[in-house]
Amino acid sequence: MKASQRLIQEYFPHIATGEEPRNDVEKTFFALYQFLSNPKTEHFDLQRLMQITLSDMNPDHARLFLQVIQTYFDRDTYLEMRPAEPLMIKEPQPQTEYLSQSDFGNYLIREGHSSWKPNKVTTYYGRGKLPEPDLYFNEKPYWTTETAKRFSQDISPKPKGELRY
Repeated sequence: MKASQRLIQEYFPHIATGEEPRNDVEKTFFALYQFLSNPKTEHFDLQRLMQITLSDMNPDHARLFLQVIQTYFDRDTYLEMRPAEPLMIKEPQPQTEYLSQSDFGNYLIREGHSSWKPNKVTTYYGRGKLPEPDLYFNEKPYWTTETAKRFSQDISPKPKGELRY
């Protein structure tokens, strides 16, 4: 028996005995179990998983499905040759806060850099006056608060009322 099938059998012990599935969730995992036993002749339609009513499905079923698929590719097919990393993150990781261009400008103003207004940050970014972004999302730059803090410390605040000639 494959490791991925064992995972299903641990959660639904009667599936391996051939007992009739009782609900849509069990029918779906039964179809997946059959597919895993012989993927060349059996078929599993992912849409089947999406058709399960929300009242029958719980988060454990979704996690089990993902774990079964990962185990299948990691241990049963040997297609994945590097050590398996857990698919599900068990411990919540501290969130990194990212700042958009306007958020970056607002941060600098709060830190006493009044000339770095949010509406000018785009211009400053285009001229290369800002640090390299930590992240691009949808072709827009974002910086971590740590990067903004370092940048704020690198530039000296302008005293209020300073005249420029």
